[in-house]
Amino acid sequence: MIYKLKNWDSRFKPWIQTDNGIEAILRKAGVVHWLEDCGPTAAVNLLNAQGYDTQVSCSGVWHPQPEDVLALWLNDPRNAPIEQLALPGVDPLKVLGNEFSNYYPAALMYVFGARAIRIERQGFAEVTALLKSGVGVMISLKNPRHFLAVGRHDEDRRVLGYRDSWPARTGKDGFDLDMTEAEFSANCNSVILAVYPPE
Repeated sequence: MIYKLKNWDSRFKPWIQTDNGIEAILRKAGVVHWLEDCGPTAAVNLLNAQGYDTQVSCSGVWHPQPEDVLALWLNDPRNAPIEQLALPGVDPLKVLGNEFSNYYPAALMYVFGARAIRIERQGFAEVTALLKSGVGVMISLKNPRHFLAVGRHDEDRRVLGYRDSWPARTGKDGFDLDMTEAEFSANCNSVILAVYPPE
């Protein structure tokens, strides 16, 4: 049996992180480690796959990319009091907020009205149970430090289906790749972000 999110097979524009404004600014500024938008892009991928409307509107005809807007919320100094509640002891004004999963539940609620929770000490079985119940999962790799969107579980093959917003990392287009349980156990952190469908 294969379980997948509602729109998992649809290719949405934001699923690649390397084509947005924030990443372009970092590249142009000569930042060596400029790939900072993996978390926001993974989160937006899950929202789109769940059926959320993530389009951001301006008064004119241009639409900012939703992962850019999410990354900006995560680093906006005005949101520091909210982030301090989520992660006491860390000064949000001194860190890149997009790198901390603690901040994502509030960010997704404030920006897109989406419900997400951060869950610690979760393994392959817990991730597959969430997918089976229609909940998307954002996971993070240990090496390299990187967020991925998980929206499919093939029960018979015991693999997760994920989108990698940094296609060059895998040498493929990153759209819907397989991750075995052994790969998950060897290189994924136990903290996940569960992203729920719209109510």
